[in-house]
Amino acid sequence: MQAARFYANGRQLRIEETPKPTVRPGTGDVLVKVAGAGVCRTDLHILDGYFDAMIDRIPFTLGHESVGFVEELEQSSSEIREGMPVIVYPQLTCGLCHACRSGDDMRCIKGRFHGLDGTDGGFASYMKTDIRCLIPLSTSYGIEELAPLADAGLTVYHAIRRIVPALGHSRSVAVLGAGGLGQIAIQLLRVMTPAQILVVDVAEPKLKTAQELGADRTYLSAGAGKDSASGILEELRKEKINAVLDFVGETETVKLALSVLEKGGSYGIVGYGGRLDTDTMSLVASEFKIFGSLVGTYAELAELVEIWLRRKMKITINRYPLSRIEEALSDLRSGKTSGRCVVVP
Repeated sequence: MQAARFYANGRQLRIEETPKPTVRPGTGDVLVKVAGAGVCRTDLHILDGYFDAMIDRIPFTLGHESVGFVEELEQSSSEIREGMPVIVYPQLTCGLCHACRSGDDMRCIKGRFHGLDGTDGGFASYMKTDIRCLIPLSTSYGIEELAPLADAGLTVYHAIRRIVPALGHSRSVAVLGAGGLGQIAIQLLRVMTPAQILVVDVAEPKLKTAQELGADRTYLSAGAGKDSASGILEELRKEKINAVLDFVGETETVKLALSVLEKGGSYGIVGYGGRLDTDTMSLVASEFKIFGSLVGTYAELAELVEIWLRRKMKITINRYPLSRIEEALSDLRSGKTSGRCVVVP
C-alpha cells in the first residue's frame, strides 16, 4: 500500500510503498481502510520540528484525522463490524489508568497519538488502530467530510464546552480566526449557546464565510503588526465580550483577547505560536479564566459526531489524492485554502 512517511532527514514526507498493517491476536487491533484523512496545522508543526521531543520512531506515517471502513478486526464486537463506516479517535489509550477510568482519556498516561509521536496515522491506504478508538458513523455517504472532526472539530468542541457556563442570552463570544477551526466553532456556538457571535479575521473572504455560517458581526483586522487590532479594539470593547476563542494564538491576538474581555470572562487558546504576557495584578483584578484546549475525549468526539450529523452542519473541504500531499501542506501553509484540506487515498 502507499503511505506518506515522515523522515527527519530533510524534514520531508515521502510517498512510499509499505506493507499493509496486520492485526495481532489478543490485542484489539483493527485495520481501517482509509476514506479520508484531514491535513492539520499540527502536520506542518511536525515538519517544522515542534514535536521532535515527542517522536520516538522515524520514519512513520502522518495523519491524525481519519475516517474509513473497518477492513478487519481481531476480536468480534456487537458494536463494530467489518465494512462499518467509522471515525477514529486519534489517541490510543490504555483504558486502565486513572485518567481513562475517569473519562479523561485524552490524558492517558500511556497514550499514543496516531500520526504524531511515531505511531502510524491515516495518510495511507490502510491504518491500524485499536477497536476502542472507533466510533461508528450512521452514514457512509461523503464521510471524508467528517475527517476534520477527529481533531480540529474535537478540539473546538472541547473548548466550547468549557466556556458555555459563561454565556447567557445577553452575552457575546469573540472568535479570533475564521479559518477551518473558526468555521467549525461558529456553527457549534450557534447550536450550543444563545450568545452573540463576533468574528475577527484578516481576510475578507473568510469573514464572508463566517457570516454565511451564522456570525452576528464580523471585524476585519489590519493584519500582522503592532497596531493590527487598534482599529477594531474600541468597537469590540462595546460588545461586552464574556468569552474569547483564539484560533490564531499569536502574540497580537493574545493582547487583543485580554483587552476586550469583560471581568470574569473566559479565554480559550487553541492556536499557538505566540506568547501570553500579562501582569498578575491584572489577572487578579479581572478574574479571567485562561485555558488551553488540546484535542478532547473519546466521549466528546462521539457527542460531536451526533451533533454534527443531526444538525446538518458542514465543513468546507478541499480534497487531495495522497500523491498530492505536499501540495495540500503547501496550500495550508500559505493560507490558500478556505476550510480544511483532506487527503483521499
